[in-house]
Amino acid sequence: MASVFGTLKPLLMPRTLRILHIEDSALDAELVEAAIRAAGISASIDKAGTRACLVEKLMNHQYDLALSDNSMPDLSGVDALQICRDLQPEMDFIFASGTLTEEASQAGLSSGAFYHVAKEQLGSLGPVIRNLMRMREERQQSNNLMRALRATENKLDIALEAARLGLWSLDIKTLKLECSAQCKRNNGRLPTDPFTFEELAAAVHADDQPAFRSAVEASIKELSDFKVEHRSYWPDGSLHWIAASGRVVMDAEGRPSHLTGVSIDITEQKRAEEEVRQAEALQRDILNDLPCAVALFSSDQHYLYTNPAYQSMFEGRSTQVGITLAEVVGSEAHKKLSPRIEKVLAGEPIDFEDWITYASGERRFVKVSLVPLLKKNSGHSGFLAMITDATRERLTEEALRINEERFRGFFLEAGVAMVITTASGEFRNANDAYCALTGYSREELLNRNFADLTHPDDLAKNKVLYEETVTGARPGFVIEKRYLRKDGETIWVVVHGSPLRGTSGAETEIIGICEDITARHNAEEALRNSEFLYRATFEHTSVGICHVDSDGHFLRVNDRMCEITGYDREELLRKTFPEITHPQDAGYDLLSYRELVAGRIPRYSYEKRYIHKQGHSVWVYLTVSFLRDGDGKPLHSISIIEDITARKHAEEALRHSEKLAVVGRLASSIAHEINNPLESVTNLLYLLNLQPSLSAESRTYLKQAEEELARVSAIASQTLSFHRQPAQAASAEINVLLDSVLTLYQGRFASAGIELQRRYRTTPPLLCRANELRQLFANLIGNAFDATRKGGRILVRLRPYHDRTAQRTGVLVTIADTGHGMSPQVQRHIFEPFFSTKEAHGTGLGLSISRDIVEKHNGRIRVRSSEGPERSGTVISVFLPEPVSPKPHSI
Repeated sequence: MASVFGTLKPLLMPRTLRILHIEDSALDAELVEAAIRAAGISASIDKAGTRACLVEKLMNHQYDLALSDNSMPDLSGVDALQICRDLQPEMDFIFASGTLTEEASQAGLSSGAFYHVAKEQLGSLGPVIRNLMRMREERQQSNNLMRALRATENKLDIALEAARLGLWSLDIKTLKLECSAQCKRNNGRLPTDPFTFEELAAAVHADDQPAFRSAVEASIKELSDFKVEHRSYWPDGSLHWIAASGRVVMDAEGRPSHLTGVSIDITEQKRAEEEVRQAEALQRDILNDLPCAVALFSSDQHYLYTNPAYQSMFEGRSTQVGITLAEVVGSEAHKKLSPRIEKVLAGEPIDFEDWITYASGERRFVKVSLVPLLKKNSGHSGFLAMITDATRERLTEEALRINEERFRGFFLEAGVAMVITTASGEFRNANDAYCALTGYSREELLNRNFADLTHPDDLAKNKVLYEETVTGARPGFVIEKRYLRKDGETIWVVVHGSPLRGTSGAETEIIGICEDITARHNAEEALRNSEFLYRATFEHTSVGICHVDSDGHFLRVNDRMCEITGYDREELLRKTFPEITHPQDAGYDLLSYRELVAGRIPRYSYEKRYIHKQGHSVWVYLTVSFLRDGDGKPLHSISIIEDITARKHAEEALRHSEKLAVVGRLASSIAHEINNPLESVTNLLYLLNLQPSLSAESRTYLKQAEEELARVSAIASQTLSFHRQPAQAASAEINVLLDSVLTLYQGRFASAGIELQRRYRTTPPLLCRANELRQLFANLIGNAFDATRKGGRILVRLRPYHDRTAQRTGVLVTIADTGHGMSPQVQRHIFEPFFSTKEAHGTGLGLSISRDIVEKHNGRIRVRSSEGPERSGTVISVFLPEPVSPKPHSI
């Protein structure tokens, strides 16, 4: 019924009518359109006044209704009606004419027109159109209902034919049991084998005998429904689960006569349920060791499970089973979460990042994944929440404009499907579940053979079984094989094939019942390869993992742990964890470990430093728990180590950048304040120079003083320009930007005895962010100055340049020095953030920032360097294309 309503819903909603008005008179067209508008009908009206225009409109547009005059120069109303019937037979047709005779009207109505409205009575046009549209909707509704009814009947027929339940009937007086062939198969018998109630009862597992007999006796005595699940031994000794249900049937006199019902073999279902229970236990163990917080909620938002990380996140607040989410996080946070929880309970996985204020008033930034949990055959039963407290990361990311993405989980759903194929293997019919299983639509399957979907490695065996079943050499077949889905995915299925033999020489067909056993197959494979998977997970995870004994000796370490510490596996296994722990962290780490071994704490986590094999410190986030045997005796600890060195450096860089910003603002303020007294002194020197009594020597001194004051003023102006950052890119002369930076270094070059050479050629102005290029040139010239010894030389060259590789023109800025140069190893890392050869005097961000500036201006930067004893130095070339369109600042 829901699907039928979904089909009818668009027809019941108001919409704009598409009307084609066939009329050669503009005045009459306006009168008709006015009558339609006056009737309150929402319509889009196209006009056609000739035969050619009419055909063109009908070929290129779809219409609901045609209104036609009867008499036009090259077209009559009846002709227009016939053209409409030929090109759009479903469209309704109304004559709106003042010249239509009664004979023509009757001819039009008999040819398919619905109404005739005289132009003198256009007031009736609106009701006529409304009545016509109502009749059209009723016809469409009737057609849709008939199609839905036929589809429902077909599905019901297919479902009844596909039922694989065994039928049985027990005579209450004589205890004579009658069974269908499928019922006997469910109990391990052949269809031709005799099978009595005594044999059935004797085959029931001893532990299930009481429940089985009690269910039978209660059903007969109380006339209640019979329903029981029990284990039964087959004649070959194998044990199977059987589900049986039935009810008492009365005779003509109203007395209990028979107990009749159905049975089905549910062994695979029970086995799968056991595997699911084992998998859930394994998942729970994994969840307990995860560093992220995980909680399981019922559909009414009560806690069902929380892992230790979740309990730690809400330390001091109870997260026991039965307490609601709102009680823990508070009303404000819960109000913010509620819309997302409603979506996940409706079956939509949700991933989001947001600031949440908890009941304690604490405001934290969290990354959350909400996943709906499905309870078989009953819809969504709750949801899983995976939460990472990313407050510190978020604050750092916002300051440095770095965004990270977290991975998301997903769940695979499988179903059971049914298909009918011909004797040669072509698909004859398939139900919706089979279409969902294979990914093909029913129409796509009807053009294929089952061999097209079967994995090549399984096809030969499948064909033999199929042909033997078709020829009658075997009664049917069961095969586990692989399907190739339309999307390329390979899935495992078990196919039960049975023949459908026709009469009078009709072709034999095969009905196949297909069950997706991918999960079961994977679970069996996982059980067989559990040790391999465990080791693969241990070795290939993105975090370091190690097992340590009670004395602190490493027992097992993975490759990532070796990468973090720099030691190979054999070296670490000869050490204890205190030996590679930073001395300032070793005391707390050892004390916590002893508390853990003694059982006084369940686990501990904190940030610490390892001493890398090469001698530098590595920051890690350490989580340690202890594994004990069944008697509670300690076995070894499990440590999860996450390398957070980059995050620590980022935090340090943020603090450093904030200090630089303060210094920049202070320098800008000082430069601004210096400008005023500089102007006064310059004016006084000018007035003094006008005195006629001054000697030539005094005038020479005054000229030198004016030159030095001009240099001080230029330095102050350049300092101000460094601090001011324009919001948009603007045209700038590159030689002027270079000189503004070199002015700041002029005194330092002179005092250090370094020769500065400028070689400028005329270059066009470029569209750029001037202050960013000043920062770029300042970083490069500053590095050249730091690397050049007394008596050395620095060359700054500017020239036009054509990049043949990228076919771009622009300017090339080259900064060369005769300094100590760089080794190839250093050159490989110079653009990495935080890499520095200046020890405590550098942040390691200069060249990284410089590269970012060049890339934002669509340019490139190249470095050549040598540290030879006779000839050393570094050459850095920066190409800026013309015109430069700087990329926007990243957010």
